[in-house]
Amino acid sequence: MEFSVENLTFNEDWISLEFEWKEKQFIFSFTNDTSQINGYRVIDNISYFWSTNPSENTISTVTKEVRKYMKAFDYFCELFKVKNYGCEVSKPFHKNKLIELPKKIKFMKLGEKMTKKEEISNVMKYFEIEESLDILGEIDCFHEKMLNVNTIYIDIASNLSIEEINRLNNKRIEIYEHKFSSEDMKIFLKNWKKNKTNLEYLKVNNESECIEMEEMLDGLNAKPFDPEGRDQYYELPDADVDCENYMDIERDFDGKLASVGIDGINLEVFVWDDPFPSKKWENVEEEEEEEEEENGEGEGDEMKDTVDALESLKVI
Repeated sequence: MEFSVENLTFNEDWISLEFEWKEKQFIFSFTNDTSQINGYRVIDNISYFWSTNPSENTISTVTKEVRKYMKAFDYFCELFKVKNYGCEVSKPFHKNKLIELPKKIKFMKLGEKMTKKEEISNVMKYFEIEESLDILGEIDCFHEKMLNVNTIYIDIASNLSIEEINRLNNKRIEIYEHKFSSEDMKIFLKNWKKNKTNLEYLKVNNESECIEMEEMLDGLNAKPFDPEGRDQYYELPDADVDCENYMDIERDFDGKLASVGIDGINLEVFVWDDPFPSKKWENVEEEEEEEEEENGEGEGDEMKDTVDALESLKVI
C-alpha cells in the first residue's frame, strides 16, 4: 500500500512531507543536536540517528553530508507517491546536492537571506517553477525566470523600482512593504494599458495609504462600473469579488477591461478575460435544457415506433 504525499518540500537542511489526511507536516531535518536521540534507522547501510518531537512530527538526523541527505530524499520518494515537489531556499544549496534534486517543482520560497544576485541566479537557473514563487528577501531586481511564473509574492519590495515591477509578466502578483506612490502605480497601469501582458490579478498593500485612487487614475480615461460593459462580480477560485465600486480601464491593445479599486488596506486590479462570466453559465444551463428536451423527444419517438411495429405484428 502506497501513501500519497500532497507536497514534498525540500530545503538545504530538512525534508517536509505534507499529507492530505494529516494537519501537521512531517519534517525530516538535518541537525547536529544529539541531546534527544531516541533511536536510529538504517537505510542502504547508512545509520540515521533520530529524535522525535510529537508536537511537530519531526525526525532529526545528525548529518549534513550530501550523500546521506540524498539517500534519505530518495528513500521518501520510493516510500511515498509524491504528487508535487516544492523548494524552500534559505541559503545556497551545496553544489553536489543541487544537481541530484528534482528540476521541476510546483513552488519555491526564497528566504530572507537569499538576496545576492549570484546565489539567486544559481538556484533559479537550475529549477523550473510550475506554479508560484514567494520572495522574502530584499532584492533590487528580478531574475529572468521570475518574470513568467504564474504567481509571484513579493514580501519586501522596498528596493524595487516601478520600472522593475513593469517587467513582470505573471498572472498573479502580490506586493507588500513597498515605497510606491500613486504616480508609480499610474506608470504601472499605463504600461498595462499599452501592452499585452498575462496579468489577471494584482494586489498591492496600501496600509500606509500612500496610493490614492483619484491621483493614480488621472489621465487613464477610467470609467465607473457599467452593467452593460461587464459583470459586477469577478470570479476567484475561493470567492467572488464585488467590483461595483471599482473603476474600469480599457486596454488599447485588445479592449480588455481592468477593474481597479482599493479594498480595505489593499489596492486591487482585476483583469477580465470574459466581461460576462455569469452569462457563460447561463448559456451552459440553456444548452443542457435544450439537450434534455431533444433527448426526451427522441426517446418518445423511438418508443412510439416500437409500439406501432409490435402492433402491426399482432404481438401486442
